Amino acid sequence: MLDPQPVRPATVIAGDREFSGSFLTPALVLTAAHPLEGHRVTVTSPDSSGPVACDVVWRHPTADAALLRLREPGSGPVDVRWADLPPGETVRCSVAGPRSRREGLLSAPATRWLAEAAAHQVGRAVATYLLELLDTSESRGGGPSRPATAAWAGAAVFTGIALAGVITAARTPAPRRIEVTPVRTLLADSEFVGVLREHGCPVPPDWQMPVTDPDADFERTFAEYVVDCYDQIALSGLDLSGEPVTWPLEATYLELLVVDESEEEDGTGTSVEQALAGRERVLLRGGAGAGKTTLLRRLALAAARRDAAASPAFLHGLVPFLLPVPFLVREPALPRPDELLHATGSPQADGAPPGWVHRVLGAGRGLMLVDGIDRVRAVDRHRIRAWLNDLIATFPGNRWIVTSRPSAVAESWLAPQGFTELVLAPMTRRDVQAFVHRWFEMAREATLDARDRARVEDLRESLTIALATRRELAGLATSPLMCALLCANHVDRGGRLPTRRMDLYRAVLEMLLSRRDEERGIGAPEGVLLSVEEQTQLLQRIAYWLVRNLSTEISAAHAVALIEGALPAMPRVAGEGDAERILRHLLARSGLLTLRGESVGFVHRTFQDYLAARAAVEVEDIDLLVSHAHEEQWQDVVRLAVGHARSQSRAKLLDGLVARGDAKPEHRARLHLLAAACLEYAVELDPTVRHRVERRAAALVPPHGLADALALAKVGPLVLELLPGPETIDPYGHEAAMVVRTAELIGGEAAELLIRRFPPATRGAARAGASRVPGPSAVPTVPVESWTTTPGAAGPARRVACRGDTTDFSALRALPLLHTLTISGNTSLTRLDEVLRGLKALRTLVLSDCPGLRDLSAVARTGVVFLEISPYPGAAALAALARSRWLRAVYLPGLGADCPEARELAALLPGVALFAGSRIPAPPGGGTPQNEEP
Repeated sequence: MLDPQPVRPATVIAGDREFSGSFLTPALVLTAAHPLEGHRVTVTSPDSSGPVACDVVWRHPTADAALLRLREPGSGPVDVRWADLPPGETVRCSVAGPRSRREGLLSAPATRWLAEAAAHQVGRAVATYLLELLDTSESRGGGPSRPATAAWAGAAVFTGIALAGVITAARTPAPRRIEVTPVRTLLADSEFVGVLREHGCPVPPDWQMPVTDPDADFERTFAEYVVDCYDQIALSGLDLSGEPVTWPLEATYLELLVVDESEEEDGTGTSVEQALAGRERVLLRGGAGAGKTTLLRRLALAAARRDAAASPAFLHGLVPFLLPVPFLVREPALPRPDELLHATGSPQADGAPPGWVHRVLGAGRGLMLVDGIDRVRAVDRHRIRAWLNDLIATFPGNRWIVTSRPSAVAESWLAPQGFTELVLAPMTRRDVQAFVHRWFEMAREATLDARDRARVEDLRESLTIALATRRELAGLATSPLMCALLCANHVDRGGRLPTRRMDLYRAVLEMLLSRRDEERGIGAPEGVLLSVEEQTQLLQRIAYWLVRNLSTEISAAHAVALIEGALPAMPRVAGEGDAERILRHLLARSGLLTLRGESVGFVHRTFQDYLAARAAVEVEDIDLLVSHAHEEQWQDVVRLAVGHARSQSRAKLLDGLVARGDAKPEHRARLHLLAAACLEYAVELDPTVRHRVERRAAALVPPHGLADALALAKVGPLVLELLPGPETIDPYGHEAAMVVRTAELIGGEAAELLIRRFPPATRGAARAGASRVPGPSAVPTVPVESWTTTPGAAGPARRVACRGDTTDFSALRALPLLHTLTISGNTSLTRLDEVLRGLKALRTLVLSDCPGLRDLSAVARTGVVFLEISPYPGAAALAALARSRWLRAVYLPGLGADCPEARELAALLPGVALFAGSRIPAPPGGGTPQNEEP
């Protein structure tokens, strides 16, 4: 006997018109009534050999609905389920047409019950649901945007796999908002119910339907679990009261920006929610600690809360599955669809109704959050890609977001599966300021003592000033992770922060492992008391095992075995308890380890690599480091090992990288450039070794031709740290074009930042493969008089100079490529809103002898990266520039280099290079330097 199939779509043809319908039984089709009058009607289905004649056996007296009976019924039973919406509710739905499927939001008006009753009494049309389509394409494959056509009339609307209504012929002013007749209206008609029963179609007893489908109770329970699980962030060791504190995710979450590298950007980036709303499948790249996992947790939380007012519309009705990749690849076979709930780690997996996951994915309601492609071996990444391909082919229409570090997988790695690649943009000055403010707000709320609360506020202010005035410190605040470490360490060290990355990691580890507990009087809550060095020795054994096995997780039993193996050489630690007890202590108190199921891992890969590098150096595994240095997962370990090593071992390691690069042409570029990148970690190094490393790197960087650029790009993001910027080479030269081309081939946010520092002409030449780049002299400077008389006479103007009291700047709208604007001698200019409106390509702005100018807020809304202004407009006017994401330098020729105003501005504009007096020379070609372009 055949298994029942869900309601299937049908094509209904009446005369020369084609519209939609749905099979309720093999012989019965539900459709719209209005096109049937006076026409011969036939029905086809995806599995029929041709049109089948049919008869109209029922029409609703007022609603646009009818039943057709086929003269030659099809085969196989149909599984019909009915759904109803409570008044005022909005749910995710799908619309099934014969050739395509659409997604939308189905709403039941709050007054529907009264309206329906009144309609029956007066014989008028019954109340309807309102359907709003979430996309404007006619099919899943995309296509032109157009309004819903008559072909959708009669199509079934589903919530899950349950039939909720049928599209009517009604038209509304909004092309994506369509009226739907609820199935309750149809089942209220006794003749309709009689026809259904005659043909064996199930009808709810006494016409009473549940207001949700049978899976709703479990979905509510699962959603409550997701909210409870993901709504809190635990920051062990970073508290001020002595007990671990969990903070609401929403209170600490920082909205991130993303860049779509396949599209032209105007330099501002796009909010994550806005970017995800229009994309069904996304591969999201971001560096270590960039906030990828926190973002996925936040999306899962928003979907689970089912709050139509507070959550993004594209998450309404979706069921989140947060799937850590290391957890997925534990077993030889990746999870089947019915095992996905177990893969999330949910303790409720065994309580799900049979087939629930299949029904969710089959209805296109899954929010599939696959986290950490970079955290598994290359062979497992290939398995994950094949697994994704199979799931997407089997269950199209679900939303997929996959995360990875930038260099873990190749560009377009998931392009054949229809994924768009987005890159998390680096934190801006405003992002860092907002993060610091929120972090300290949470710390203050977690502190009960009034004196401690005042101390927290003082520390917040001192860190804000430090980030504004210490450039080497601001350079560390590149990601949410690093910002959190800076905040925590600033508090822990009473406002005295280290400046080197290695020193910062060392200080944070010391804070997490012991100092915080000691200073708060927390002794040994697990009955174990270990020093910082003892804990470090045990943790680095676990870290080194993970690195050598290309893993990010180890079974708890294996971790116990590693600790047990260390105890004979650590008698004092052995006296504190057995290996299992010590592991429990490290999990509870170190703040570095996390337990997931039966597996142990580090809270962040950075700590794992730092400790593994320390272990490798201590056991003098220099040869092992050199032999694995060409592998991506070892590169950070090698660099950190250079920082840990003593002078002799450091020289041996760097010499080994150079020698192996000389002997292995296939790895030469990667090894020699890795050695060069290690130099910043080498506090002390034999000058002969340093010279050898620098000489090898100089042969590779900068690239001299396209072949060099291609070779460097294969090395990956490591190269970006070594490529010269426009400050050290001719920004219009051939080498500059090759530098840009190399960065473009590598891709990622760091590459984009480097590219934007070069002039547009250089970037254009790099993309075109030109060997020569037009220099500044080739870019025309157009005086103001020519704006209206000879616009574009010398090609699109890139530089414009305006002299005198001009008030009409409308002609600038005709210069879309304007890069540099100089305004001088304008005594009537007070603000810049009309001047700068629409100038998306503007990067350099010179304002000379404009004494009335006091409002610079418009500059912060542009992509300007270099600003020169005189006379000095005052600190209040310049403070508005702090809101700019792209401003990098301000030149104030009217101020002295060391005057109090200059020091005041340094605090107001953190991260902006300030030049006063004659400290910056006048650049060639109009007085403005070439700067990065957002």
